[in-house]
Amino acid sequence: MRFLMLEHLEIPAAGPPPEPPFEPLSLDQECLWHTNQRDPLDSACTISLTLRLDGALDWQAVEDALGEVAERHESLRTVYPDTVDGPARVVLDHFPELTVVEVSEYELHDEVKRVALTGFDLVREIPLRATLFSVNPAEHALVLAVHEIAVDGWSLQSFAAELASAYAQRQPSPEWTVLPYPHAGRFVAEQFEAQVRRNPSGIAVIAGLAELSYVDLNDRANRFARSLIRRGIGPDDVVALVLPRSIDMIIAQLAVLKAGAAFLPIDPYQEESRIEFLLTDSRARLIVTAIEEGEFAPNVTDAERVSRLWPDSPAYLSYDTSEHPQRVIVSHAALGARGGTPESLIPLMYGWSVALR
Repeated sequence: MRFLMLEHLEIPAAGPPPEPPFEPLSLDQECLWHTNQRDPLDSACTISLTLRLDGALDWQAVEDALGEVAERHESLRTVYPDTVDGPARVVLDHFPELTVVEVSEYELHDEVKRVALTGFDLVREIPLRATLFSVNPAEHALVLAVHEIAVDGWSLQSFAAELASAYAQRQPSPEWTVLPYPHAGRFVAEQFEAQVRRNPSGIAVIAGLAELSYVDLNDRANRFARSLIRRGIGPDDVVALVLPRSIDMIIAQLAVLKAGAAFLPIDPYQEESRIEFLLTDSRARLIVTAIEEGEFAPNVTDAERVSRLWPDSPAYLSYDTSEHPQRVIVSHAALGARGGTPESLIPLMYGWSVALR
């Protein structure tokens, strides 16, 4: 038997436990991850912004500026591998690369749209893609596409501002202008229609013994949306939905979003004085107490709306329950972001069922 004197042993100093190699995902991130893995090429969760850059441009300086911004926001250089314990997040040391493509003015629109409508494989790709289209030495378009899993508390507009500032520190900055190209975005009405295509017969809403499939819910929402449009309801209008928690409320919310307007859900059983205040303060253009549906109709297109729908157009109004209720307005672009979606619509964004009690 061998004995060791304690004074001869080197006992390591106590310290914090080692950091795990993988960090777990939040519940919202895990939902986005599972949605992504069902179809990594689906662009429903891709948010994009296109900047027109007029003037001489240093491509390498743009890529260096991208790296500087990504260094500050580690979510832009994170991958989400599948581990034995489930999906996890791993922050990488390398930064996004800039893809440079020479195009003609004729090709530009289609190429921008192609990049904006391309999804991400979150297991293998960082959730940021930057593509610079060069029409000539003084005319360029920079497309920034980001998966929603990476957007946390700051917007693409903020990203673009940081990028412009980082570039200006390296080179004389060209004129940066946001282009109104049609992007996938994560408008809830788009994300819901994508789920309809993916799983039309799946159960979307359950209310007691009643059930409504995704395709039937979409059909009824389209019918009511066109009824709203015929009444002149569209972007920047507020529609008060004085309806109980029901299938009709879900149909009405989706219909208003499809029309491009904003909805204000109002509990019809609360005090009349509060209802009157909400209707007055919100300046609701239309009050809905029952939905009316017309004939079968396909999904609403931009051309059918009474005016153009912009990402920052209001989509959802809510009020707190204080003595002097404060109004919160959520835009169509922010409505699909984490924390901006009404609880009743969250399951529909991921292909789940809304259970009404």
